[in-house]
Amino acid sequence: MSQSKTVVTSFGEKITISPYANNGLSTNNGFIQLGGALTQPSVLTTTSAFTLAINGLQAGSASDNVLVTDTNGVLKYVSRSSFGGGADNLGNHIATQNLMMNRNDVVFADRLESNTKTFSFYKDNGVFGIYNSNKGNNSLSISEVGNVGIGTASPTNALHVQSSTDPVRIEGLAGSTNSNDAPIVVTSDGTLKKGAFPTINIVPDDVGTVIAIGGKLEVAQEITVLMDADFNFAATSGNTIPIGNFKKIIIDNKNKYTANTTTNNFTVEASGTYQLTMNVLLHLNGSGEYFPVIGVWDNNTSLWTARVNDQYTATSITNNMNKRLQTYTLITAVELTAGKPYSFRIANSSIGGTIIAFSYGNTGSGPASFASLKRLK
Repeated sequence: MSQSKTVVTSFGEKITISPYANNGLSTNNGFIQLGGALTQPSVLTTTSAFTLAINGLQAGSASDNVLVTDTNGVLKYVSRSSFGGGADNLGNHIATQNLMMNRNDVVFADRLESNTKTFSFYKDNGVFGIYNSNKGNNSLSISEVGNVGIGTASPTNALHVQSSTDPVRIEGLAGSTNSNDAPIVVTSDGTLKKGAFPTINIVPDDVGTVIAIGGKLEVAQEITVLMDADFNFAATSGNTIPIGNFKKIIIDNKNKYTANTTTNNFTVEASGTYQLTMNVLLHLNGSGEYFPVIGVWDNNTSLWTARVNDQYTATSITNNMNKRLQTYTLITAVELTAGKPYSFRIANSSIGGTIIAFSYGNTGSGPASFASLKRLK
């Protein structure tokens, strides 16, 4: 029966034995066992030398509760569902402080378990990087000064792309309709810069030769005209007269040339060097030695800009098939000024004559007298 008893040891000592147990202990057939209700607050104090361990714990499940302690060290439990349902689920709560990795990386594994390649976030020596285990280097790097590197861990520019072949590809770019847009050019070290001229390639809207002037491509001004009928002129003596009938315009791509049966006039759109070619098939009336001049006349200064002259021996033959004809040809380069008026002229003939439009004979005919001007630079 449950009762306290006193016994005497062999040494004569009295010992009282109580069969009762409480505060987390219980009795079972005379044995005192661990397990039972706590009847008062209980504290186990551990130290670094004397720790508490429980061996043989069984594995839990995702639905089990989580053991926690309050600020006084009292053991309590928290329902597993309050943590969001699985693992620590960092993305399913509002953080109240920064997540410090303590110089460790954040490693992302592939959702496909068979793919063991990873990406990692890390910061080292002033560079934040996304490390690609498949490449063995950074796919993206950001320095503390703000430079971003793709394919390099040491970016030197705001955006630094490094690759062995074709590092940049941009799709879906719209075509530019603004003639003031600048092209992108590449320096010897691969740096992209704005080009020095408005467009790399031009789409000509007129006929002519494309030339490069001051780093800019443009269509050179050209004027080429044929004489469409003979031009008869009176004695000029020391005066100059415009050559008429230079009216068949082959090209005048800047619309700067005008002509009729008695005169011609042109200007140039830009100051520069122009190639000048004139060919005149000339017949003078009468006989004797004369020294006619043909060329380009500056209408403002009343001076030749370019000219050529030759000795002409006239005869009295006037039949068209037997006229004394002489060809004057002027080929040169000349400086012309934008906006200044010029004209193709003839001078220094003390007798009248004719500039022949077509050369002809028994075997055929073709245009003979013409003038041409083209900008070189």
